[in-house]
Amino acid sequence: MPHNIGMMKKGRPKGYSPYVEMSYEELGDYVGRLALVKVSRTWLESLTKETLPVYEKKELQAPKTQEKIEYKLIDLNE
Repeated sequence: MPHNIGMMKKGRPKGYSPYVEMSYEELGDYVGRLALVKVSRTWLESLTKETLPVYEKKELQAPKTQEKIEYKLIDLNE
């Protein structure tokens, strides 16, 4: 009689994946278009067909400033 009968299996359940699928549009709804999203270097290189430098950091562009709103403060106690 094998001694592992009745023992619980360890590890991930069959079919488990740490990844989920979502559209780019849905991802944008969660994080916005300018968010930094970590992706696998291998995956990105397979898309671009280029080898990326080891420590490449992209600079984010500062968000465009909106027009200033003019306002006056009044004292309601007067």
